Amino acid sequence: LSLLDTPVKLGTPTTLPPPAMPRPNRQAPLSSVFDIAPLVTAPTPAAAVQPADAKPVQKSTEKSNKKEKKQKQKQSAGGKKKKGGGGPADPNQPPISRLDLRVGKIVHVERHPDSDRMYLEKVDVGEPTPRQIVSGLVEHVAIEEMADSLVVVFANLKAAKLRGIDSQGMVLAAEDPESKKVELVRPPQNAKVGERLTLASVDLLAHQPDEQMNLKKDNNPWSGAKVEDPLMAKCKTNDKYEACFNGEPFQTSAGPCMTSSIANGQLR
Repeated sequence: LSLLDTPVKLGTPTTLPPPAMPRPNRQAPLSSVFDIAPLVTAPTPAAAVQPADAKPVQKSTEKSNKKEKKQKQKQSAGGKKKKGGGGPADPNQPPISRLDLRVGKIVHVERHPDSDRMYLEKVDVGEPTPRQIVSGLVEHVAIEEMADSLVVVFANLKAAKLRGIDSQGMVLAAEDPESKKVELVRPPQNAKVGERLTLASVDLLAHQPDEQMNLKKDNNPWSGAKVEDPLMAKCKTNDKYEACFNGEPFQTSAGPCMTSSIANGQLR
């Protein structure tokens, strides 16, 4: 029997039965019922496991860089002259060669504005500009004797303020141990301004003096309290009034340096 064989009355609506829907199998998985592919989750990557004694690479690199930097600093410091009396660049050089004693010429002198006992000088030591030096010599040397005269300058002293004014060296003088009379140590008139003093037995010019010497340090070689054999104690005038080290006169290209009348006096 088919629908074509069923009599149909005119004016009567014909309703077709709905198509049959398949019943879902309750035991089948949902994916088979709704044709949904199962959700596949990507596996989570496992964290890298480091051994317990492993050190961070960054910290290790930083330590290595710091170590290399310290080594470079030590190497560069080894070639520099030590300051403040810490030691010579060459440990085998004669201690007296650590001093930079030069011929200087006073090109200007006046009284210190804040001291009745001090002079304020401009001294040519062979450099582009004269050095400013403060000397406590007012009570011992007339200003006329200071002006336009040759002197010996302790040139590698660390600059120090004396009554508020920087002093860039020291003018060398000698003091009589009994009378306390003080005279300047004078180079010969033909000595060259800026030349270093030397000794006949030791060529001081073959050695580099300290770059800077701080007389406030206990270990400075000139007068340091912790120095076993300070150089100052060996620097005196002889019976010919010559300024000496261990009895040997300091020399310039024109001859020895001298005082006018002080024998066996302490250089200072």
